[in-house]
Amino acid sequence: MTRREAIHGSAVVQPDPHVAWIEIDGEGVLFDERSGALHVLNPMGMLLWQCLDGSATLSEIAADCAAVFDVDLARARRQVLELARDLSELGLIDSAPARTLGAEAAKTPPPDGPSFLDEPPDT
Repeated sequence: MTRREAIHGSAVVQPDPHVAWIEIDGEGVLFDERSGALHVLNPMGMLLWQCLDGSATLSEIAADCAAVFDVDLARARRQVLELARDLSELGLIDSAPARTLGAEAAKTPPPDGPSFLDEPPDT
């Protein structure tokens, strides 16, 4: 199974610990420390990136987006899954640990969470 195929609605994902990111004027700049590659997310992509924190399934995130933005659930689900699949294919996200510790544990950020860049690196 490829990384892309492993992403489905019940998947819970989080940023890979080797990905640093910063938000600039609503857009996101992701830096893969392993490859040195930069990736840019539009404002909606950045909003979704921030939701990929290992505490909700992709279907739950899609449902929240559909409700907040008053869009069709099927459309929101397609877009969330497509972004997650693209990020997974690039190696920018990982599967989060299974949610077995209850709601309080889900609120606690992972110990090796993403780092933040003060400035994008020079390229």
